[in-house]
Amino acid sequence: MARVLLVLTSHDRLGDTTQGTGAWLEELAQAYFVFADSGVGVDVASPRGGAAPIDPASRAAPWLSATGERLLADPVATAKIQASLRLDTVDAARYSSLYIVGGAGTVWDLPGCPPLGRLIEALLRAGRPVAAVCHGVTGLAAARTAGGEPIVKGRKVTAFSNREEEQVGYVPILPVLPENLMRSLGAEYSCAEPWQEHVVVDGTLMTGQNPASAAPLARAVLSHLGSAS
Repeated sequence: MARVLLVLTSHDRLGDTTQGTGAWLEELAQAYFVFADSGVGVDVASPRGGAAPIDPASRAAPWLSATGERLLADPVATAKIQASLRLDTVDAARYSSLYIVGGAGTVWDLPGCPPLGRLIEALLRAGRPVAAVCHGVTGLAAARTAGGEPIVKGRKVTAFSNREEEQVGYVPILPVLPENLMRSLGAEYSCAEPWQEHVVVDGTLMTGQNPASAAPLARAVLSHLGSAS
């Protein structure tokens, strides 16, 4: 059976503000159920392991959706989030794919996370899809090619856009913006209009721009897994 590893942030504080952060519930829920409802096994991991934080804003109106409510009411899913695997204990060989969930917390702990980098590198070497959505695309910065170059250099990617960051007020808060980071690493970045679905597939490297792109991105992974089986 195919098995996908969902990677969440362990970071729960939005910079110097009093606000919490973490993974974005909609992106997590959409990906989780695209995979689980298709019979794909789903595990959840984070840099520190244990309870992975969910951004409080994503649990409330206007962001909370029926899919998010379904995940919060699902005891199997919530147990996995509360007892996430620690990334440095994960064996890449067990997984058909890796999917990095977004949420502002990711920009603090995923770009410089060596265990995540090693997992990304191992799956791509094995020809298995690596996907990342929204702010989670910054996690791809942790990985390098065999020649030491950023894994995204010269690759087509998308991520949460600077215009979207401006609209949610994150520009002065975040230590790095996903669009800027991808461009600085030599990626071929593209985006759609704010909040519109946009998925970019470059071989087995797959990225989605924003929450609306989470489910389509997961379906792109499923499509690849189906064609490879």
